[in-house]
Amino acid sequence: MKNEIVLDTKPALMVLAEIFRVSSNSDRITKKYGEGKCRLLWEFLKNKEISTIPQVFSEVYSFVKNIDENLTKIFLRNLKQTFKEGIREIYIGKDEIIVDKKFEDLGFTDIGLVEASKNKCLLTSDENLYLYARNRGINAKHSDEIFFKPGK
Repeated sequence: MKNEIVLDTKPALMVLAEIFRVSSNSDRITKKYGEGKCRLLWEFLKNKEISTIPQVFSEVYSFVKNIDENLTKIFLRNLKQTFKEGIREIYIGKDEIIVDKKFEDLGFTDIGLVEASKNKCLLTSDENLYLYARNRGINAKHSDEIFFKPGK
């Protein structure tokens, strides 16, 4: 599907932080990543089908908890509906992941994202993942392409 985007951890966290900022009037997460960048990412993703893999949800939780442990419950409560209705989950089994020749270099999450992104677009801020996905023929977009458009 042309408009389906598979999110890596940092873009997922940034978009969720922007949704949280708007719904709770709290910038405690967006200020860590740049409120303007979070907003640009959210604008880019509007009207697109958003997907990710379970490992990304786990990593987002860990990052939010590391930013502010007291904020974690509020963040999760406010975004429960977004998790339920706004983000499609793609499951890639470990057996598919561990046979990849780059598994030892990239690990479970990155290889899972590449596998999940077949016939979709992977959005990442990770240069190594971006290059590997492109090399595998995956339509990948680096978040810097959204933040720093040529000529601006």
